[in-house]
Amino acid sequence: MSETPSYQTPPNPSLSEREARQLLDALRRQEGTWLDRGRAIWRLQKGGYDPKAIFDETGITTSQQNQLAVASQVYDTSLATQATEQLRSHYAQTGSDILYELRVLSNDERIAVAEFSYQRQLSIADVREVTKAVKDFSRLAEIPEGFTEHPGDAVAYAYWKRARDYSDLQSRTRLIASGLRYAHSETARQKLEHLLSDLAAVPQSKAPTAPTYRVETEIELPRIVPVVGTFPLTPKDLENTPTLGSEDPFQVAKIAKSGEFVPLPGWPVIRQAEDPVAIHATARTDASAMSVDALLVSPAEENEVKNSEPVLVIIDRAIRTFEAFRYFLVEKEGQLQLTWFDADPQVPLWAEVLLILKPKRIFDEEAMEVSWQYEE
Repeated sequence: MSETPSYQTPPNPSLSEREARQLLDALRRQEGTWLDRGRAIWRLQKGGYDPKAIFDETGITTSQQNQLAVASQVYDTSLATQATEQLRSHYAQTGSDILYELRVLSNDERIAVAEFSYQRQLSIADVREVTKAVKDFSRLAEIPEGFTEHPGDAVAYAYWKRARDYSDLQSRTRLIASGLRYAHSETARQKLEHLLSDLAAVPQSKAPTAPTYRVETEIELPRIVPVVGTFPLTPKDLENTPTLGSEDPFQVAKIAKSGEFVPLPGWPVIRQAEDPVAIHATARTDASAMSVDALLVSPAEENEVKNSEPVLVIIDRAIRTFEAFRYFLVEKEGQLQLTWFDADPQVPLWAEVLLILKPKRIFDEEAMEVSWQYEE
């Protein structure tokens, strides 16, 4: 074992190394109750000790540390100040898994669910169900008729809602029986029992499933980049183009003034750029054109080159330091042009070229214009 555990953050000066060693030794020997161990873990983590270092010293896994530390905070912030002596005494000895589940509730809700769990001797699965029902119940604009804020009635209401959507006796009876198991008030029991004789009631329509989608890759998050214009351009054109920032997690961009903007795929080179902008250009479609000079068509040549396509030149204005075998934007006779240098040039560099973006290729453009006819 190491003499001094590693730190994740700078240690809290309120926790000396001697105190930390005492806490670690007590945890390793599993001294005290779960509450003592949870408080010790909480102090160590707040003191900057990494959970992995605590595991190396004590053998308590990071998931166990999380449960004990969070549960101890639920106890200290809720039960310790508001619960009865009997409830405090019970949960100080056992029930860290139950108190951990109550972390999402308010203080009053925690006390109520902890009391309900203690009285009914609920399993951890039952506590999860009660916690979810209480959380959902708290979001309602008003308390439904016939039910109360008691945790048992919150679960009964959840089953009552579900039972109304079933017209067959077997399914409805099963849900009503589950609701009656939890119901606290007599009026809640009556609401559930009434459903047995109300099979003719029209089931309420369920709300449609929310059309959610989670972004899985950075490429699915485009970056919006301002467009400077089309060659020929001057340094003033480049300077007058605004910098466009974006905010996580959805890359929302705030556009302060009008202009041209283009969404680019979230490739690493685009996402890592500090101040990217785009420039309209024309490029030859000849595959042998490898260098920028051979690839791009100057404005004077556009009418002469037949096999060409529009492209976007993406540059980063923040990069103005020379690097070999990179293309840069430089000024020549008052206009900007792209070039490269094999040695550090003695001219100002305005930006580095990140990439040249070609449009999506359509293999049969004529077929796209033909109206298809289908036989019945």
